[in-house]
Order: sequence, then C-alpha cells, then structure tokens
Amino acid sequence: MMKVQFNERTNREKERRKTLGIFVRFEFALDVLEYEANNLLEQETDPPKSSSETFLVVVDDLALSKMPEIKEAWENLDYFPVTLYRQFYEIQNELYNFAQFKKDHAGKSFLSEYGMTEHEMLVELREILKELKKRCTNALAVVRREIPKLQKREI
Repeated sequence: MMKVQFNERTNREKERRKTLGIFVRFEFALDVLEYEANNLLEQETDPPKSSSETFLVVVDDLALSKMPEIKEAWENLDYFPVTLYRQFYEIQNELYNFAQFKKDHAGKSFLSEYGMTEHEMLVELREILKELKKRCTNALAVVRREIPKLQKREI
C-alpha cells in the first residue's frame, strides 16, 4: 500500500512539474509574440504622424518569430484550464490570419502617406496584429495566475 501511495505521489509530482514547464515556456512565447505584435503595430504599420513622413510596408519583411513553445503548448492542451485553452485557440487563429495575410499579399508593398486614406490591406493587417496582441495579453494574465498555483502545489 505504501508503495502504491508513493508511486501516485511521484506521478502527480512529475505531472505537476511537466505542466509547470509547459506553462513557463508558453509564458515566454506569449511574451515574445505580444512584444512582436506590438512592435509591428507601432514600428511597421502605424500611419505617418507628420507630412514629412511616408512609409512603405513591405509584406515580405513582416515577421513574427516561430516559437517552438507554441507548438509544444498546442500539443499539450489537455494540461490547460478551459479559460486558457480558449485564449490559446484565438491566438492560433490570429497567427493563422497573419500567415494567410502574408501568403495572400506576398511580394506586395503598401504605401502609407500622412493625411491619406489608409490602404484597406494595412487596416486589415493592423486588426490582425491588434487582436494577436490582445489575445496574448489576455492569455498571459491567465498563465501568470496559473503558474504560482503550480509552484505551490504539494505532492
């Protein structure tokens, strides 16, 4: 009986540590994606702020890091609470939308001039990036609430 209890405790601890590792790596990936989405919004796609500025957004130059932690988390969704996996689903959706935008507009550039109506494709791109940033921010809040719970759990 003692051996069985010991094995159960050992297995629970192993699962807790695995889950904690997945969450910490996922937190890092979300942090990077949130930063990069924000950077693309502010540095690459933001409209000019003065008449002396004109921006050319080259679709092929837009990039988000390929994060293996995202793939790992996706493959381990069964470790995620419902609120987090729903957020993660939305992040995956926005990453797909970003990749699809790049594919659909490969080789194209969009001019952004001060005072001019913005190209509809830039508006679409910015919406994708805003959603991605928002979803990452929301998921980070959930992950950061879950990590301390996993750290404190007793075996």
